[in-house]
Amino acid sequence: MVSPQDAESCIKNLHRTELHGRMISVEKAKSESESSSRRQTSANRADRRPSKEQKEETKENEENKETAEAEEGKEKKDGDVSGAESQRSASRTREKSLRSEKKERDVARARERSRMAREEERRRRAAEEALRERERRQRDEKRRLAIEREKLRSEREKIEREKNELLRLERERHRLEREKLELERLELKREQLRLEEERRKRGYESSSYRKPGSPPEPTYERDTRHKLVS
Repeated sequence: MVSPQDAESCIKNLHRTELHGRMISVEKAKSESESSSRRQTSANRADRRPSKEQKEETKENEENKETAEAEEGKEKKDGDVSGAESQRSASRTREKSLRSEKKERDVARARERSRMAREEERRRRAAEEALRERERRQRDEKRRLAIEREKLRSEREKIEREKNELLRLERERHRLEREKLELERLELKREQLRLEEERRKRGYESSSYRKPGSPPEPTYERDTRHKLVS
């Protein structure tokens, strides 16, 4: 401080004020050496002064005392006023802190709701994706089964066609064999008829060239030949 007046002014301004929500009290510090030296100096001066000056000093001290008491009462009133102001300031600070805490809680709840909504949306999308994947797999499986059934049907039809073709070929072969046998029988019959015709011709020729008076051929031999030919 530059002077004692500045120090006293600072003490008055800082006495019974609020700092960080607490009331503080500021007083002037007095050391024992200063107080003893001041008392000794004042005693020496009192011894040197005449009685008139002592009376004036006593009167001045009384006035200073009254002034100090008045200032003390004023400071007390100011302290009461500052105490009320400090209480109001403390209440405002508490309200502000409560509002800040409430705002922080609201922000935290809003963040939690937003996080839960995002989590719910993520789960819903995951469930929809799983459902779409399951439906896609079911469609693929159904398509694969349809293709397999179509292949089996084609194989059955092919086997049935081959079977029918084999049966047709077998019937055709049997028909050809029957026709061949029939042709062979006809050919054999023609051959038999031709041989029979030749034999008859030979018999007629032999009978026409036979001498008169010769006995006829035995009947049993001719019958035997006919039996052998038939």
